Amino acid sequence: MKMKNNKTIKLNDSNLLPLVNIIFLLLIFFMMAGIIEKKKDLYNVKLANATIESYVEEDKTILYLYNNGKIRLNDKIIKIRDLKESLTDDDKKDLLIAADGTITAKTLNKTLQHLNKINVNKLTLLTLKNE
Repeated sequence: MKMKNNKTIKLNDSNLLPLVNIIFLLLIFFMMAGIIEKKKDLYNVKLANATIESYVEEDKTILYLYNNGKIRLNDKIIKIRDLKESLTDDDKKDLLIAADGTITAKTLNKTLQHLNKINVNKLTLLTLKNE
């Protein structure tokens, strides 16, 4: 014998409200927890591409090498012969180099030899990460 169920089930949207709240909370969390990357101003230097495992952002002295032979130390354009006087002892411990991707190896090697003569201990060559 079949019995009919006289109870009707009311469908309402109140069960979906907690789900919507959780979705918005997750959206806000991932927006806030995302990595915010600080871009360095490279003064129109086009970096070469390389595979980078990891890089820690720090405020360091940056030496910019242009393809026309000009050199900029942080915000000031200098000549290579004035590099020794422009670098402090802290700069000589750790120096970043942002070299244009189109400069020749001869130009880069000449600069690296000059930095070696003035006793720069550690160099980091900035490149763009391969996509």
